[in-house]
Amino acid sequence: MAKAVGVGGVFLKAKDPKRLQSWYHEHLGVPLEGGYSCFDGPEAAGMTVFSFFPEDTKYFGEGEQRAMINFRVDSLDDVLQRLKDAGVRVDPKGQDESFGRFGWFWDPEGNRVELWEPPAMQQRIVDVMEAVPGATAVGLIDRAPLAMGWNSEVVFDDNATDFSMSKAAAEPMTYRISPGYPRAAGTALIAGRTFTLHDDAKAPRVAIVNREFARKLFRSEANAVGRFYRTLDGSRIQVVGMVEDGKYKTLTEDQEPAVFLPMLQAPTSATWVIVRSNRDPQIVAPAMEAALHKLDPGLPFTMRTWTKELDSALFASRVATVALGILGGLGAMLAITGIFGMASYSVSKRLRELGIRIAMGAQRREILWSALGRALRLLLVGSATGLLLGLAATRVLSYVVYQASPRDPVVLACAIAAMLLLGLVATWIPALRALSVDPLILLREE
Repeated sequence: MAKAVGVGGVFLKAKDPKRLQSWYHEHLGVPLEGGYSCFDGPEAAGMTVFSFFPEDTKYFGEGEQRAMINFRVDSLDDVLQRLKDAGVRVDPKGQDESFGRFGWFWDPEGNRVELWEPPAMQQRIVDVMEAVPGATAVGLIDRAPLAMGWNSEVVFDDNATDFSMSKAAAEPMTYRISPGYPRAAGTALIAGRTFTLHDDAKAPRVAIVNREFARKLFRSEANAVGRFYRTLDGSRIQVVGMVEDGKYKTLTEDQEPAVFLPMLQAPTSATWVIVRSNRDPQIVAPAMEAALHKLDPGLPFTMRTWTKELDSALFASRVATVALGILGGLGAMLAITGIFGMASYSVSKRLRELGIRIAMGAQRREILWSALGRALRLLLVGSATGLLLGLAATRVLSYVVYQASPRDPVVLACAIAAMLLLGLVATWIPALRALSVDPLILLREE
């Protein structure tokens, strides 16, 4: 049942409100901020305000009422409706502010009483983070993409009647976010709108999807916004926005469908605060921690920059890259050793033949081909085989190494150049030996 959860404020009339407020500040140490006093509770359910109003204020209603009390409530609409049902006089006018929603009623003695529903805890976190110097955008998400672990939920076509798992249209990655998350995370909104604070539990259920979700469930991106899909319990959810595709589990994954739900409609106990800042993270971090602990000293705080967070996602790819680089280096060393040994052996066994060819007037090109032709043919055959195997392993390599593209013309050109360089290095010394053969010395030795 909706109920009052604390005293939100005490308001008194005064002939000189500022002077009286300062008196309380001086003699009782009552905090003074902008002409009123706020007492923050560690439960972070909402502040308690102590403030004075001018003698002629109409805020307390008509009449001689000198004070008004404010109660914090967990659901303003439910409390007001219950009062109406009980025949209590309720002010038909309400007030919505960034710091909460307000309503009023009169008790049996004719005293005007104020009710205040503070913003949800998630919104209060966003508010205090936005006030940190240097913060340009703030958003919340239940679990950051590429973090350890993920959540997915099956979805069905809007016309589905059979909600068995085998009939699911897709199983997208599912995230719960605040309205400011897309901007804070740098996720571009392609079509439709982002969430607002009005997308709460009392509003129709809505979602933002990525392009892959639209292609998989609606067969088209063009008309995805405005369409509906269903969840496992049969609930209908309308797509109100579409964002660009991203990486959610690993950097090397195939493109996955994803859906983002508003936190106010899908509450979660896990929350990541995403803050985009134009200042050094080491400078901003203490201010962020102080702001959160002022809200609630019990809130845990651990800050990681986006670059550091990506280190975990890139760890496997980096290890694979280093391992493949080491294996490639070892393979190159073996290739050089093998080609060098074979070329050297071929030249040493055919020195007399090469000497005779030189004495008969053979050209340098003919001498080199005669001495190293077999080694070069093996190098070409091995290189061609390696290229074909590399192209065949494209999918495996792109899964292991992030952004690897063996079919890229630049990659192929570099691979061919590397193999030619290896062949040149391996045959350089045997080639010099073959070209330096002196027929007179060989005949003298014979």
